[in-house]
Formats: sequence, C-alpha cells, structure tokens
Amino acid sequence: DNSGTGSVIAAQMAVADFAKANPGANIKAEVVSADHQNKADVGTNIANQWFDVDHVDVIVDVPNSGVALAIAEVAKAKNKVFIGSGPASSDLTGPKCSPNTVHWTYDTWMLANGTGKAIVKNGGDSWFFLTSDYAFGHALERDTAAVVTANGGKVLGAVRHPINTSDFS
Repeated sequence: DNSGTGSVIAAQMAVADFAKANPGANIKAEVVSADHQNKADVGTNIANQWFDVDHVDVIVDVPNSGVALAIAEVAKAKNKVFIGSGPASSDLTGPKCSPNTVHWTYDTWMLANGTGKAIVKNGGDSWFFLTSDYAFGHALERDTAAVVTANGGKVLGAVRHPINTSDFS
C-alpha cells in the first residue's frame, strides 16, 4: 500500500514538479524502479547493477528491512547514497549505521518506545510476541521487549512465523 507502483509514480511526479518549478536548474533526475521481491540477494544484485552499470547516484525507498540492510552495505562499499523510507529496523540507525544511509520516517525503536511504553504504563505489562520471522519483526520484538522489561513488564515468550502468513494455528 505504501510502496510499489504508487511510490514510483509519486517519485516521477515529484521529479516533474521540480523540473517545472526550476526550469534553469542544471539537475538531471530520472526515476528507475525494480522489484526486489523481498529478497536481500535480489536487492543487492539490483543495487550493484544500478551503481556499477547504470550510474545511479541514490537509491530511495526499499520497504523491507532485510533488503534495506543489504543495500545499505552496498551503498557504503561503493560510497553511494541510500535513503530508506520504508524499512523500519532500528539496526539501520544502530549497529549498521553508516554515513551513506539516511533512515527516513520511523523505526522499531520509535515504535517500541512510543506504543510499547504506553501500553505497559497503562497496565498491559505481560507480553507474548507473535513475530514475523524477518529483519523488521526481529528488530521490533527485540526493541519492544527491552522497553517492556525496562518499564517493569514481563515478556512471557515469543514465536516466529514466516512473512505473509495468515494462519497462525
């Protein structure tokens, strides 16, 4: 809902708006897109192709934390720029932080400290995590569990399930 074709069209519209508002600007902006299929290896291959062959200067969006962490490493190694507006793992601004990555919008630390802390303070002090088994889910569980215990709550356990699962039985 917040990425894919709609995100690409919005970026194209922003480039067109900028060009119209700044007709004398000597800035060439072109929007390219690809589907990383929620796979870090596919995203890494796309990033390498864009940086090495297509001479892309910046990669933006990447709404999957695992793919974003992989692309951040590619951007760092090639001294290029990655702006992540979709991934939420706080690892992008924590242990995997680099001068080549801008983590834009929100992250799991913010979600944990906003929502998790408020729930514990309002009596929801016993937690059991049903966690998506990928980078975002792991980071959200880790960050929220830390907030829960730091505020006097208890984590009773956790189970992990594959991404896009609807049957939790």
